[in-house]
Amino acid sequence: MMRIQNIEFKSLSLDDLRPGLLDSFNRFQRVTRAWRTVEGERKLVDAPFIDNWDAATKNEIIAEDFHRCIHNGGRSYVLYITGKSPRLPHCCASCSAVRSSMRI
Repeated sequence: MMRIQNIEFKSLSLDDLRPGLLDSFNRFQRVTRAWRTVEGERKLVDAPFIDNWDAATKNEIIAEDFHRCIHNGGRSYVLYITGKSPRLPHCCASCSAVRSSMRI
């Protein structure tokens, strides 16, 4: 576990991966532009959408993305704001040594 000021990063283990781990995490983002591969090149293009994870999506990410990442030698993290009660995840990220698969 790493702590920077009032932010605590916890590296997850396979034992941590359980349904509901991200229940308190509010993943909402309004996107207007996104990086996409167009004709073999990475370009920033108009791609409006709203990313708003429901409980099923969060549990899918835990069961699939986080599990695959850790199982293949990568790491998955949750971020906590310390000093707040209850202690709930505020952010999550998953990436492998091979390629990033972040969904934050």
